[in-house]
Amino acid sequence: MINFYNAILFYSIWWGCVLGARYSYTFLGPLLLVSLGYIHFKLLSADSGINNELKLIFYGGFFGLVVEIFHLYSGLLNYNGYIYENSLLPPAWILCMWIAFSGTLNYSMSWMKGKWIVMILSGAIFGPLSYMAGINFNIISFNFNSYVSYLVLSLVWAISVPILYKINSTVYEN
Repeated sequence: MINFYNAILFYSIWWGCVLGARYSYTFLGPLLLVSLGYIHFKLLSADSGINNELKLIFYGGFFGLVVEIFHLYSGLLNYNGYIYENSLLPPAWILCMWIAFSGTLNYSMSWMKGKWIVMILSGAIFGPLSYMAGINFNIISFNFNSYVSYLVLSLVWAISVPILYKINSTVYEN
């Protein structure tokens, strides 16, 4: 059942981030991340490695920060929904999505573990679709033609998903 609850928590955070950014409730994503993240950790048993899960989420969030800084400073994307308009970093909502996604790796997305081709293909297909939703909600815009942008996002996510699972296996081995 934890996989089911994990998916519900993830999509609640994801939609909260999108809708919060769209309707200028910029604190909604971070607020949901903290409150639903608390529920995520309450669902874990003490022997399931809560400390490792915290490390994974931290490293996954940091990795997401690096990726989104690349998107921002390469000029690939523009973001809306900043808490602070003059921020040099990507908006909090997109970072909350990365953190929430990292929390799915051992639960609702655990079926991908060890399946490198599936990770690559899933990242290449579904990563860009998530950004397409951002475009449809007017919280992200591309600076290049759509095909080039989707190709870059596809490549980034085809690499990112396996890296996140590698981070996961490294954290849980120690």
